[in-house]
Amino acid sequence: AMQAEKEAEKQSKELREKIADMKKVREAQKKVMSTKGLGEADDDDDLDATKWVVNARKKQQDAKAKLEKQLQEEEEQAIEQANQQVFLSGLKVGHEVDEFEAGESVILTLADQRIVSRDRGSSRLNEDEDELVNVNMAEFNKTAKAKALANQK
Repeated sequence: AMQAEKEAEKQSKELREKIADMKKVREAQKKVMSTKGLGEADDDDDLDATKWVVNARKKQQDAKAKLEKQLQEEEEQAIEQANQQVFLSGLKVGHEVDEFEAGESVILTLADQRIVSRDRGSSRLNEDEDELVNVNMAEFNKTAKAKALANQK
C-alpha cells in the first residue's frame, strides 16, 4: 500500500512538472506569435511595407530606450553604493561585533561629541574620529554598567 502511494505520488509529481514545462513552452510560443510579420497584417491594420518598417523601428527604439534607462539606473545605484562605502570607510562603530545579530537591521547615528575640547586651560577644535552608535544599544550598555557598579557596592 505504501509502495503504491509513493508510486502514485511520483507519477503525480512528474505529470505536474510536464504540465508546467508545456505551459512554459506555450507561453513562449504565444509571445513569439503575438508579433505580426509583414505578411500577416490584417485588413484593419492595413500595413504596407513602409508602415511596417516604421513600426518595427519604433518598437526597436522603445526597447533600446528601456534598456538604456535600466542600465543607467543600475549604474546610478552602483555609484551611490560605492560613494556610501567610501563615506563610511573612515568612521568607527562604537559597539562590539557580537552586539549585533545576523540579519538584523540597526540604525547607527553619529555619537554626540564636543566641538571644542578644553585641555589645561586652552581650547582647541575637536578633530577626533567620528563614531557611529545605536542610541538604544548605547543606553542599554550604559544601564548595564550602572547596574554592575551598583552591585559592586
